Amino acid sequence: MQQSANGDSGGISTTWDAEDVTIGSETFSSGFIVRCTLFCRKDENGYFDVKLAGKYTRFDGSFGISADSTGDDKTDTLTVKIINQGTNQTLKTLTLPYGKVIPIKNLNVSKVGMLRIHFFGPLGGMRGAVGEPTVRQ
Repeated sequence: MQQSANGDSGGISTTWDAEDVTIGSETFSSGFIVRCTLFCRKDENGYFDVKLAGKYTRFDGSFGISADSTGDDKTDTLTVKIINQGTNQTLKTLTLPYGKVIPIKNLNVSKVGMLRIHFFGPLGGMRGAVGEPTVRQ
């Protein structure tokens, strides 16, 4: 897995968290979180690239805003796009409200070489999260 690089002028930080990831009131045993840590604006973005190399057919995961988000405005939302990097085709787009878990089950990722999970929005206060991401053959 590859994560978005920190820029010289910004502080996007994407981290794989092998410990619990909490979205709303649900806790997942693994997952990852995307956040901005420096010079954050309302229109930040950060992503993870997952190398599938065409070896998998299905993706599952639970998406939302991490419960440890520090933002005061709980009406803020994030957008996440799941993208086939080889074709630049968006496979799924979700709007993530605070406190809600949005599951994805059996998303077709056959013939995907590199899968990008790309978060957009106020990542300084709201942290994008994926709980228990799983790929299957």
